[in-house]
Amino acid sequence: MKIRDLRCYFGQDAWSNSEGHVSLDSQQDYELIEAKKKADGFYLLFKRPFSTCDPRDYVIEYESRITPGNEAIVHHIEVFECATDLRDVPQYSGSCDDKMKPKKLNFCRHVLAAWAMGAEV
Repeated sequence: MKIRDLRCYFGQDAWSNSEGHVSLDSQQDYELIEAKKKADGFYLLFKRPFSTCDPRDYVIEYESRITPGNEAIVHHIEVFECATDLRDVPQYSGSCDDKMKPKKLNFCRHVLAAWAMGAEV
């Protein structure tokens, strides 16, 4: 699958019913900024309000929604806010204090939401 195809699949706000049928959402609240395919999976960078007032959208909140059966895979989740003018977010996986971390990521330090295995609200 090419990046162009990823943009086609993930470039618009959509929803699915209980049978898995996907439909475009009449209220477009989601903006795809970047889509990448790598050997270890797909990466999407997008922006969307926490609460869209759209009955088909989930309200994003600290409470996690891990699909049953995947509890052992997800250890923690963090949602960061980047500066509004930052459009090109570099790929990085490592410690926040690592000297090799791209400098641009310093514009994405504000934690909007966080969840960790075993944490309670």
